[in-house]
Amino acid sequence: MTSVRVGSDNLGGSCTFNVGFYTDEGTVVDEDALATLVADAAGMTELRYEEANINTTGQQVWELAGQSSDPGGTYYLAATFSATGGTAGDMAFIVEYVVN
Repeated sequence: MTSVRVGSDNLGGSCTFNVGFYTDEGTVVDEDALATLVADAAGMTELRYEEANINTTGQQVWELAGQSSDPGGTYYLAATFSATGGTAGDMAFIVEYVVN
C-alpha cells in the first residue's frame, strides 16, 4: 500500500476512528496498524504513515498488519470507530496499492 486517504463528514460529538486490518472472516489482525483515533470531519487526509513509519514503505499487507510470515488469505482494510458521534454522514476512501 502506497497511500491510504480517508475523509468524512462531521459525524457529531467527539467521533474518532482507527484504520487497520481484519481477516476475511472478520477477525481483528491489527485494528490501528495505520492510524489511531483519527478525528472526523477531515478532508481526504493521508493516513498511510500516521502509525506505520517510513521504514514500512514497500512492505506487503501481511507485514503492515504485524504478521511475521504470510498466512495467505485476504485482509480487509477497515475504519473502526473508537468513539461514535450522533450524526449520520459519509466517509470516503482512496487506497493506492501495488500488485506484486
